[in-house]
Amino acid sequence: MPADRPSLSTRLSAGASAGASSTVGTRSSGRIVRLEMYNFKSYSGRRVVGPFKNFTAVIGPNGAGKSNTMDACAFVSGVNSKELRGKQLKDLIYRSTADTGDEKRTASVTLVFEKDGKETAFKRSILSSGIGKYHIDGLPVSAEDYQKRLQAEGIMSDAHASFLVFQGYVSELAAKSPQELTELLEQISGSAQHKDEYERLEREKTKAENQASYAFQKKKLLVQERTNVAKQKKEAEEYAALQKGLKETRRKLELLRLFHLEKEVTERKQLAEEEAREAEEVAAKQEEIELLVRTHEKEMAAQRSLVVTSERKAVDLAKKVDGRSPEQIQLQAEIEQVRSPLIAPDCP
Repeated sequence: MPADRPSLSTRLSAGASAGASSTVGTRSSGRIVRLEMYNFKSYSGRRVVGPFKNFTAVIGPNGAGKSNTMDACAFVSGVNSKELRGKQLKDLIYRSTADTGDEKRTASVTLVFEKDGKETAFKRSILSSGIGKYHIDGLPVSAEDYQKRLQAEGIMSDAHASFLVFQGYVSELAAKSPQELTELLEQISGSAQHKDEYERLEREKTKAENQASYAFQKKKLLVQERTNVAKQKKEAEEYAALQKGLKETRRKLELLRLFHLEKEVTERKQLAEEEAREAEEVAAKQEEIELLVRTHEKEMAAQRSLVVTSERKAVDLAKKVDGRSPEQIQLQAEIEQVRSPLIAPDCP
């Protein structure tokens, strides 16, 4: 056999190992030991293909059943019947040329999987009614549990994501778009089964980012508000300090006004006292002058009285002296001398 032609068993074992490794990390991988087929497609009755070795090739002429062996692996792995050249499950049940169509046959494929020295039998059956059944180690299970167990072993059920490489699939793969290749790689690696969880986590991440952004914006607003409040507080404190300073200045101004008012009152009081004293002095001086005036008036009255008396005496003497002898002239001169002081102007 040519060394560069991969065998079916090699592809199965290697694919299962790769799938398991991608799904469960460093967990040890298993291998397919054998296939047990019953009335599946071209295989009538019970047929066992295996045991598979580390490298096994299935060869034969056209129509020998090589592709049906591949289909059996795909069928037991949970691949849909449309991918196995059949419209429905009943199309996969063996029919001979002599059948009349009334035969109620069933079909099944059992895949024996070995890992860590322990064998696990995965069995998928088709009832005569066309209903599928699933068993693991002889125990009936649901299709969902069956698929989960296969996936736990790294065996994917999708025909285009499993460890199986169908005829013509390589050229089909080459024609895929980058997005389709990405989706395929996600299916092969097993990450597609985590799509719902990924999307949930993505939503949670988006929600968390939105919450973080909201919290950041809220924090930013709070910081701005705190800055504004601090600024307002500072302005309020400065205003309070200015108000306090203004009150103190006004108090000092009022005290200064009171001081000057008191000083002015004292000065005016002193001035009033001085004016009162001066007034008293003026009054006293005026009284003294009035007293002096009254004294002079009395003296003047006395002088006037004396003058009148002297004049009268002079008149009398003049009447007595009609002739003017030297003696009379002398007497007249004396009289004039006596009258001169008496008729002098008043003096204070």
